[in-house]
Amino acid sequence: MGRKKMSIEECEEIARLYSQGVGSSQIARQFNCSREHVVRTARKMGCEIKRCAIKPKSLAITEEQKEELLDRYAAGERVEDLAAMFNVTTHVIYHFASRNKQRRLKQAVKRRDYSKTSTRRKRGEKLTPIQQRKKYQKEHSSWTKQF
Repeated sequence: MGRKKMSIEECEEIARLYSQGVGSSQIARQFNCSREHVVRTARKMGCEIKRCAIKPKSLAITEEQKEELLDRYAAGERVEDLAAMFNVTTHVIYHFASRNKQRRLKQAVKRRDYSKTSTRRKRGEKLTPIQQRKKYQKEHSSWTKQF
């Protein structure tokens, strides 16, 4: 047996609260339903759906602060401390770090600088234990393709 359907009045109340800016989680708790149901109901009632991946707090950070934040993150400072220091959420810091990593990889590809990503060994360099095992397995494989 499924849950009871909401009345028209309840749907209108959900839409009214949602359009006033009340969060979908809070509305869902109030009406004992899921956040998805709140958003779906608000959409059906003609409300504009809010989409915000990064909280608006991140918009207040300048480029200089962003660079300092990334430098401190790379140095190993705790994300929670950085979030409190720069008044942003931890999600924002992880987002910036991910974007920064993607940007550096794109720059490396443009320069054709594969020195950091290459796993080839140089002449005279010893193999790591994992590489030794793979080489041994390849050379002593009992299975061969036969056509």
